[in-house]
Amino acid sequence: MHVISIYNSKGGVGKTTTAHSLAFGLAAEGRRVLLVDLDHQANLSGWCKQPANVPTLDEVTRGEPLSSLIQEVADGVDIVPASDRLLSAESAVGAEMVPQRWLARHFKTLRSDRWDYIIIDCPPSMGALSIAALAACQWVLVPVELNALSLAGVGQAAERIEQIADINEGVQLLGVLPVRQDLRKVVAREVLEQLKEGFGEDEIFSGIRTGVRLEECPSFGISIYEYAAGSPVAEDYKRLVQEVIHRVEA
Repeated sequence: MHVISIYNSKGGVGKTTTAHSLAFGLAAEGRRVLLVDLDHQANLSGWCKQPANVPTLDEVTRGEPLSSLIQEVADGVDIVPASDRLLSAESAVGAEMVPQRWLARHFKTLRSDRWDYIIIDCPPSMGALSIAALAACQWVLVPVELNALSLAGVGQAAERIEQIADINEGVQLLGVLPVRQDLRKVVAREVLEQLKEGFGEDEIFSGIRTGVRLEECPSFGISIYEYAAGSPVAEDYKRLVQEVIHRVEA
Protein backbone atom coordinates (compact mmCIF):
# COMPACT_ATOMS: atom_id res chain seq x y z
CA MET A 1 0.00 0.00 0.00
CA HIS A 2 1.12 3.52 -0.77
CA VAL A 3 0.46 5.80 2.21
CA ILE A 4 0.17 9.53 1.51
CA SER A 5 -0.28 12.23 4.15
CA ILE A 6 -1.88 15.48 2.98
CA TYR A 7 -0.17 17.89 5.34
CA ASN A 8 0.29 21.57 6.01
CA SER A 9 0.23 23.05 9.51
CA LYS A 10 -1.65 26.05 8.09
CA GLY A 11 -5.42 25.66 7.88
CA GLY A 12 -7.63 26.46 4.91
CA VAL A 13 -5.16 25.45 2.21
CA GLY A 14 -7.19 22.69 0.57
CA LYS A 15 -6.02 19.58 2.41
CA THR A 16 -9.48 18.03 2.68
CA THR A 17 -10.42 18.98 -0.88
CA THR A 18 -7.20 17.44 -2.15
CA ALA A 19 -7.63 14.26 -0.11
CA HIS A 20 -11.18 13.75 -1.39
CA SER A 21 -10.44 14.63 -5.00
CA LEU A 22 -7.27 12.55 -5.11
CA ALA A 23 -9.05 9.53 -3.62
CA PHE A 24 -11.97 9.64 -6.04
CA GLY A 25 -9.66 10.33 -8.96
CA LEU A 26 -7.49 7.33 -8.07
CA ALA A 27 -10.60 5.18 -7.73
CA ALA A 28 -11.66 6.22 -11.22
CA GLU A 29 -8.29 4.88 -12.38
CA GLY A 30 -9.01 1.50 -10.81
CA ARG A 31 -7.13 1.99 -7.53
CA ARG A 32 -8.67 1.07 -4.19
CA VAL A 33 -8.33 3.86 -1.65
CA LEU A 34 -8.75 4.12 2.11
CA LEU A 35 -9.26 7.66 3.39
CA VAL A 36 -8.29 8.40 6.99
CA ASP A 37 -9.83 11.54 8.47
CA LEU A 38 -7.42 12.70 11.16
CA ASP A 39 -8.96 16.13 11.67
CA HIS A 40 -11.43 16.60 14.55
CA GLN A 41 -13.39 19.05 12.38
CA ALA A 42 -14.38 15.94 10.35
CA ASN A 43 -14.95 17.89 7.13
CA LEU A 44 -13.78 14.96 5.04
CA SER A 45 -16.16 12.62 6.87
CA GLY A 46 -19.02 15.04 6.30
CA TRP A 47 -18.20 15.28 2.60
CA CYS A 48 -18.30 11.47 2.50
CA LYS A 49 -21.80 11.50 4.08
CA GLN A 50 -20.81 9.81 7.32
CA PRO A 51 -23.63 9.94 9.90
CA ALA A 52 -23.05 11.43 13.33
CA ASN A 53 -23.39 8.08 15.12
CA VAL A 54 -20.85 6.21 12.99
CA PRO A 55 -17.83 4.74 14.86
CA THR A 56 -14.86 7.07 14.43
CA LEU A 57 -11.08 6.97 14.70
CA ASP A 58 -11.00 7.99 18.36
CA GLU A 59 -12.36 4.55 19.30
CA VAL A 60 -9.00 3.01 18.43
CA THR A 61 -7.61 4.64 21.57
CA ARG A 62 -10.21 2.67 23.56
CA GLY A 63 -9.21 -0.68 22.12
CA GLU A 64 -11.36 -0.96 18.99
CA PRO A 65 -9.50 -2.47 16.00
CA LEU A 66 -8.97 -0.03 13.15
CA SER A 67 -10.58 -2.43 10.69
CA SER A 68 -13.90 -2.26 12.56
CA LEU A 69 -14.18 1.51 11.93
CA ILE A 70 -13.86 1.41 8.14
CA GLN A 71 -16.94 2.55 6.22
CA GLU A 72 -17.62 2.17 2.52
CA VAL A 73 -18.09 5.49 0.71
CA ALA A 74 -18.20 4.54 -2.97
CA ASP A 75 -16.88 1.93 -5.33
CA GLY A 76 -13.15 1.83 -4.61
CA VAL A 77 -13.24 4.36 -1.76
CA ASP A 78 -13.52 3.61 1.98
CA ILE A 79 -13.01 5.88 4.98
CA VAL A 80 -12.06 5.82 8.63
CA PRO A 81 -14.24 8.72 9.82
CA ALA A 82 -13.44 11.38 12.38
CA SER A 83 -15.43 13.38 14.90
CA ASP A 84 -14.77 16.08 17.49
CA ARG A 85 -13.91 13.26 19.89
CA LEU A 86 -10.49 13.17 18.23
CA LEU A 87 -9.56 16.10 20.45
CA SER A 88 -9.55 13.86 23.50
CA ALA A 89 -8.07 11.00 21.49
CA GLU A 90 -5.06 13.17 20.63
CA SER A 91 -4.26 13.45 24.34
CA ALA A 92 -4.48 9.67 24.66
CA VAL A 93 -2.16 9.20 21.69
CA GLY A 94 0.34 11.67 23.15
CA ALA A 95 0.38 9.71 26.40
CA GLU A 96 1.36 6.44 24.70
CA MET A 97 4.83 4.97 25.16
CA VAL A 98 5.80 5.71 21.53
CA PRO A 99 3.09 8.08 20.27
CA GLN A 100 4.78 8.64 16.92
CA ARG A 101 4.23 4.99 16.01
CA TRP A 102 0.54 4.92 17.00
CA LEU A 103 -0.95 5.13 13.51
CA ALA A 104 1.73 3.05 11.82
CA ARG A 105 1.12 0.29 14.34
CA HIS A 106 -2.59 0.22 13.57
CA PHE A 107 -2.00 0.32 9.80
CA LYS A 108 -0.01 -2.90 10.17
CA THR A 109 -3.17 -4.64 11.37
CA LEU A 110 -4.91 -3.98 8.03
CA ARG A 111 -4.79 -6.35 5.09
CA SER A 112 -2.12 -4.96 2.78
CA ASP A 113 -3.86 -6.33 -0.33
CA ARG A 114 -7.21 -4.61 0.30
CA TRP A 115 -6.20 -1.09 -0.76
CA ASP A 116 -3.66 0.36 -3.14
CA TYR A 117 -3.53 3.72 -1.36
CA ILE A 118 -4.14 5.11 2.10
CA ILE A 119 -4.67 8.88 2.05
CA ILE A 120 -4.52 10.72 5.37
CA ASP A 121 -6.21 14.09 5.79
CA CYS A 122 -4.06 15.67 8.50
CA PRO A 123 -5.22 18.33 10.96
CA PRO A 124 -3.81 21.87 10.63
CA SER A 125 -1.40 21.50 13.53
CA MET A 126 1.76 19.71 14.58
CA GLY A 127 0.19 17.77 17.43
CA ALA A 128 0.44 14.08 18.20
CA LEU A 129 -1.94 13.05 15.41
CA SER A 130 -0.03 14.90 12.69
CA ILE A 131 3.26 13.49 13.92
CA ALA A 132 1.73 10.01 13.90
CA ALA A 133 0.52 10.55 10.32
CA LEU A 134 3.95 11.67 9.10
CA ALA A 135 5.53 8.70 10.87
CA ALA A 136 3.10 6.29 9.21
CA CYS A 137 3.38 7.38 5.57
CA GLN A 138 5.84 7.03 2.72
CA TRP A 139 4.83 10.25 1.00
CA VAL A 140 3.80 13.77 2.05
CA LEU A 141 1.82 16.04 -0.26
CA VAL A 142 1.76 19.69 0.77
CA PRO A 143 -1.06 21.88 -0.61
CA VAL A 144 -0.33 25.60 -0.59
CA GLU A 145 -2.01 28.81 -1.69
CA LEU A 146 0.14 31.09 -3.78
CA ASN A 147 0.49 34.00 -1.38
CA ALA A 148 3.36 35.25 0.74
CA LEU A 149 1.89 34.05 4.03
CA SER A 150 1.73 30.46 2.78
CA LEU A 151 5.46 30.20 2.14
CA ALA A 152 6.20 29.84 5.84
CA GLY A 153 3.80 26.92 6.12
CA VAL A 154 5.49 25.07 3.27
CA GLY A 155 8.88 25.64 4.84
CA GLN A 156 7.65 24.32 8.17
CA ALA A 157 6.22 21.24 6.47
CA ALA A 158 9.57 20.53 4.82
CA GLU A 159 11.32 20.88 8.18
CA ARG A 160 8.84 18.46 9.80
CA ILE A 161 9.50 15.88 7.11
CA GLU A 162 13.24 16.12 7.77
CA GLN A 163 12.68 15.81 11.51
CA ILE A 164 10.32 12.85 11.23
CA ALA A 165 12.87 11.01 9.09
CA ASP A 166 14.61 10.08 12.36
CA ILE A 167 11.52 7.98 13.14
CA ASN A 168 10.35 7.16 9.62
CA GLU A 169 13.38 6.77 7.36
CA GLY A 170 11.26 6.10 4.28
CA VAL A 171 9.21 9.30 4.31
CA GLN A 172 9.60 11.57 1.27
CA LEU A 173 8.12 14.77 -0.03
CA LEU A 174 5.73 13.73 -2.79
CA GLY A 175 5.43 17.32 -3.89
CA VAL A 176 4.03 20.78 -3.27
CA LEU A 177 0.58 21.41 -4.75
CA PRO A 178 -0.46 25.00 -5.56
CA VAL A 179 -4.21 25.33 -4.95
CA ARG A 180 -6.71 28.08 -5.81
CA GLN A 181 -4.12 29.06 -8.37
CA ASP A 182 -4.69 32.25 -10.34
CA LEU A 183 -1.57 33.08 -12.32
CA ARG A 184 -3.10 36.33 -13.53
CA LYS A 185 -2.01 37.71 -10.15
CA VAL A 186 1.55 38.95 -9.91
CA VAL A 187 1.96 37.67 -6.34
CA ALA A 188 0.85 34.17 -7.38
CA ARG A 189 3.48 34.04 -10.13
CA GLU A 190 6.15 35.35 -7.78
CA VAL A 191 5.35 32.82 -5.03
CA LEU A 192 5.27 29.98 -7.57
CA GLU A 193 8.76 30.96 -8.75
CA GLN A 194 10.00 31.06 -5.15
CA LEU A 195 8.60 27.56 -4.58
CA LYS A 196 10.35 26.27 -7.68
CA GLU A 197 13.61 27.88 -6.59
CA GLY A 198 13.31 26.52 -3.05
CA PHE A 199 12.18 22.97 -3.80
CA GLY A 200 13.10 22.42 -7.43
CA GLU A 201 10.67 22.53 -10.34
CA ASP A 202 10.21 18.74 -10.28
CA GLU A 203 8.80 18.93 -6.75
CA ILE A 204 5.97 21.31 -7.71
CA PHE A 205 2.80 19.71 -9.03
CA SER A 206 0.75 21.31 -11.76
CA GLY A 207 -1.56 23.62 -9.86
CA ILE A 208 -5.28 23.51 -9.11
CA ARG A 209 -7.14 26.54 -10.41
CA THR A 210 -9.67 28.38 -8.33
CA GLY A 211 -13.34 27.58 -8.92
CA VAL A 212 -16.66 28.00 -7.18
CA ARG A 213 -17.74 24.51 -8.24
CA LEU A 214 -15.14 22.99 -5.96
CA GLU A 215 -16.49 24.98 -3.03
CA GLU A 216 -20.05 23.82 -3.74
CA CYS A 217 -19.69 20.07 -4.18
CA PRO A 218 -19.03 19.14 -0.49
CA SER A 219 -22.51 20.34 0.44
CA PHE A 220 -23.92 17.79 -2.02
CA GLY A 221 -21.67 15.01 -0.74
CA ILE A 222 -20.24 14.19 -4.16
CA SER A 223 -16.86 14.50 -5.84
CA ILE A 224 -15.82 17.28 -8.16
CA TYR A 225 -15.81 14.72 -11.00
CA GLU A 226 -19.49 14.00 -10.50
CA TYR A 227 -20.56 17.55 -9.68
CA ALA A 228 -18.67 19.38 -12.42
CA ALA A 229 -16.94 16.81 -14.59
CA GLY A 230 -15.89 19.21 -17.33
CA SER A 231 -14.80 22.08 -15.11
CA PRO A 232 -11.22 23.35 -15.12
CA VAL A 233 -10.81 22.30 -11.48
CA ALA A 234 -11.90 18.73 -12.24
CA GLU A 235 -9.43 18.61 -15.11
CA ASP A 236 -6.68 19.92 -12.82
CA TYR A 237 -7.33 17.20 -10.24
CA LYS A 238 -7.39 14.54 -12.96
CA ARG A 239 -3.95 15.74 -13.99
CA LEU A 240 -2.81 15.60 -10.37
CA VAL A 241 -3.99 11.99 -10.14
CA GLN A 242 -1.86 11.06 -13.15
CA GLU A 243 1.14 12.88 -11.72
CA VAL A 244 0.76 11.09 -8.37
CA ILE A 245 0.46 7.69 -10.05
CA HIS A 246 3.58 8.45 -12.09
CA ARG A 247 5.62 9.52 -9.06
CA VAL A 248 4.41 6.87 -6.62
CA GLU A 249 4.10 3.82 -8.83
CA ALA A 250 7.11 4.41 -11.07
